[in-house]
Amino acid sequence: MAGMADKEIRLYMGCMREYDRQYEVCPYCGYWVNTPRADESILSPGTMLRGRYIVGQGTRGYRDGMGLLDRVPKIVYMGLDCVSGKRLCVEEYFPDEGPVDAAERTQGKKLSVKPEKAESFEKGLQSVLDQAKQAGQLQGVKGIIQVCDFFRENGTAYVLTEYKDGMSLGKYCRMHGSIPENVALDITIQVASAVVKLYQAGIQSVNLDMDHIRILNPDGADHPAVELYDFGDYCFQIDREYLDEMDIILPLSYVAPERCLGKSERGSWTDVYALAAVCYKLITGVAPEDSRERIREDHLKKPSERGIKISQPVETALMNALRPKAEERTRTMEEFIRELTAEEVAEHPVATGEFRANGETENSERGMKWFKFIIWFQLFVAAVMGMVSAIVYMKGLHYGGSTALVYSLFSGMKTLDRLVGSVMFVEAVACIVVRQKLAGFCKGAPAMYLTIGAVNAFLPIVYLMLAAWVMRVSMLTLLNSSVLASVITGAVLLAVNAVYFANREDLFVN
Repeated sequence: MAGMADKEIRLYMGCMREYDRQYEVCPYCGYWVNTPRADESILSPGTMLRGRYIVGQGTRGYRDGMGLLDRVPKIVYMGLDCVSGKRLCVEEYFPDEGPVDAAERTQGKKLSVKPEKAESFEKGLQSVLDQAKQAGQLQGVKGIIQVCDFFRENGTAYVLTEYKDGMSLGKYCRMHGSIPENVALDITIQVASAVVKLYQAGIQSVNLDMDHIRILNPDGADHPAVELYDFGDYCFQIDREYLDEMDIILPLSYVAPERCLGKSERGSWTDVYALAAVCYKLITGVAPEDSRERIREDHLKKPSERGIKISQPVETALMNALRPKAEERTRTMEEFIRELTAEEVAEHPVATGEFRANGETENSERGMKWFKFIIWFQLFVAAVMGMVSAIVYMKGLHYGGSTALVYSLFSGMKTLDRLVGSVMFVEAVACIVVRQKLAGFCKGAPAMYLTIGAVNAFLPIVYLMLAAWVMRVSMLTLLNSSVLASVITGAVLLAVNAVYFANREDLFVN
């Protein structure tokens, strides 16, 4: 193949096999010769890179590990090295959508970067090249895709990796359903061992889900050969400020809680969770619940509870690695491998305190029980009491049988009472609205709740101040112990709840 670059060869651009003139449609990949591009931002099939690599059919960087689409900032092409004759996978860094939208290709091959996004674009591009360089040190390491070349061109970065036939683990699992325990363990341990090698090379961020693991021999039922590819985590390093604003549509079954909320320090335990979720899917045929839901209330069933035949040590090891609390979870890949292969495994101890979304613990015995008390009791009671109080003040019933007398002596009190009654009515309605938003973990719901608390705490004292002004008396004359107690209690609860929700603000992201 050394002279391949010196002669013109027609290729099927979907698989880079030589063109057979009797077939307009490739019998291997189904590529139709001279198929027009559906997306003008994708390079034209036949484009040359570095004067050596031919770019074939390209597709957007989509993943569909759970049927959800995650557009990552790249375009993936079939490729061919004209010098060696090897088929390649060519990845082009191209963040052009969503909060990481930084570039566009209006004509030709070169990317045009938006000036306001130039810094974040360069940061992501350099991350791509750095991780490719680190991965390039792992030539010949089993279970890791081989990086053949990486470079800058056309205003962006390209990473070229060895192409091998096979299928994604996601497709493999969809074909087979649940997989026997021994096969699932074989796959999981192969991937875990490969990840350990990546860590040793300095790569600390790994993408692990059903579509970043490839089965090279899908017909090898007893011992499938596994390869980890596209392990760079650069899509999570591009302009975190914008990423936090994004409606996350990642396959969150495979994303550790501390990662999907993007707020806390991550480590090997984060990848342990992702790989354990993959193993859980393989064994049960069902992906774990959304990580964010597991933070709020964990209902993840053990495989045996789903009727799956599984050995006790493996099940315990798996559930240890799937703990939503980072501090309770299996800490390293090496520990995960040891537990998966041990004859006896103990459950990890439960951490004291309540887990917060950022991976820390809140040293409060109330934990989320206080939250449940608020949404299932307090706000409902406050709504009912608010309605009753609104009626009482609007009709002046709080004066007993002296309503007419009070209003005849102080006509301004009737207006004040109706105004306060209206505020109470609005507050009662707001309690129901805020209750729904809190229960749905809506962004801004805690602030709305605290606003209601502030109104409830200080409305009595404001009412007394205005009443004293209308009646032309000292406020101390109207102040009594019950009003004072109500104000103090309301203020204390407001302060406590402000701290409580401040420690859990990362939960309210919907």
